[in-house]
Parts: sequence; structure tokens; C-alpha cells
Amino acid sequence: MIPDTPSGLPAMACVSAMQKAIRRGLEREAMEFAVELMHTSKAFHAMVCNRLEVICHEDLDTLAVFPFVAASLAASRERYSTSIGEARLMVGNAIRMMCRAPKSRAGCHFGAAIGLRSLLEDYAPTIPDWANDQHTLAGRKLGRGLRHFREEGAKLVPSPTAPDPYIEEAIGSGQSSRGASRKQRPPTCLTSNALSTVARRQCSRRDRRPPRCTRNNHTSASGSGCMSKRTSMMLEEVIKLHRFAGISPEQSFTEAGRDREAMVAAD
Repeated sequence: MIPDTPSGLPAMACVSAMQKAIRRGLEREAMEFAVELMHTSKAFHAMVCNRLEVICHEDLDTLAVFPFVAASLAASRERYSTSIGEARLMVGNAIRMMCRAPKSRAGCHFGAAIGLRSLLEDYAPTIPDWANDQHTLAGRKLGRGLRHFREEGAKLVPSPTAPDPYIEEAIGSGQSSRGASRKQRPPTCLTSNALSTVARRQCSRRDRRPPRCTRNNHTSASGSGCMSKRTSMMLEEVIKLHRFAGISPEQSFTEAGRDREAMVAAD
């Protein structure tokens, strides 16, 4: 439940009165209700700032004052904790500007009319033909390019009255760059030699990869027992000695397997 102000006024009623006063151009009355809320708490001050931003869009005929109002309210939020007088000054100037600005409810009615139709009637718009230009999949399927974009996609209403001194230069540069990119586009597939090179590199990396030897996951050739890193290193030395002595690979592996079983049992 939202508490009342120190004077016993309902907070939401003060917000409503402030907005109605701004609609009528009553700047003094609007400021009185804003101050009633601001002097209550920082949360009520934030409520005032948020509502003033909404009022700019709901009730003003022009948004020319909105940048000033938004900057004033942002500064007011920053200064409230250190100087409530400065925060109040900035809110007051925003209210004065808003009360003296031309009024209109067209913006509020516009948003409600279109938005409620979408929510309540499940209305979905139809994409017009002139929206399907070179930037869309449908436009590219129709073969539409830069010419269609210039004539339809980039059409401005009302048309500009001042000449554009850069349009021809921009369009010419765009066409030349697009042509160059088509000519210099690199192939997207690898040649057989390149694939062979990649395969050799991958195999070389696997050959250089050090063996994972831990006591938990390294087992003997027969699947029995665990083998420590020290045992694995000793077996490699035994195999090297067999090779130096001229023992065949088959005999070397057989002898190494026997030694491995003995070393695992010793571990």
C-alpha cells in the first residue's frame, strides 16, 4: 500500500492532480503537488520524475521540450540526496516548460489505437511490396537491386527540398565496390593439396600429444591392476633396451608385457 504524504494527501491523487494541472497550464498548482510528493521521500521524488517524462509524450503537442525536461529530471535525481533545493529547482523548470508548451493528446491516442488493436483483435500488419528490397530474402529472390532500392526503398515523403551533393558519388562507389568484391571473392573450398596438408598436420599433432598416464585410468595390457607414471617410464626404457639389443618388435612387446605385469604387481 502506498503511504500518504505528511499532510495526509493520497500520493496517487497528488500525481493525478499534478498531471491535470500541467494539461491546463497551471504551473503553480502543478508545482505545489510535485513539492508535496518530493518533500515526502526519495521514492516519491522518483515518482514525480517518472510521471513528468510520461506527460511529455501523453499531453504535449511537440517534443521539442523533452530533451530539456529529461536532462533536468536526470540532474534532479542525482542531486536529491545532497541538495533537495537544487533537485526542486530542476523539477520546477521542467514543469514550467511543460505547462507553457502546446498541448495535444494525439500521441497517447495514436499509441492506444494501434496497440489495443494488436492486443485485443490479434491484428497483424501485411508487409507491403515496396519493403521487399535487396536487403530482404523476398527482394533478392525477385532480383531487386540498387535501382529498385533508389526508386522505392529509399523514397522519402515529403521529398527533401535541399539538394544532396553526395548521392551520385555514394551510389557510384557502392556499385564499383560490389563489382570488385565479386571478382576478388576467394574460393570457398579447399584443394586436395590443402586438405592433405591439413590432414598431415592433424596427424602430426596427435603423434606429438603426450600420453595421459595417471594411476587411476592407466591399466596393464591384460586389463589387471593400475600402473603409475614411474612404472610407465621404466617400461619405455626396457623397450628401448630391447631395440638396442636387436630384439624384434614382436619379442620386444611380449617381453614388455611380462615386465609390465610384474611392475604393476610390485606397485
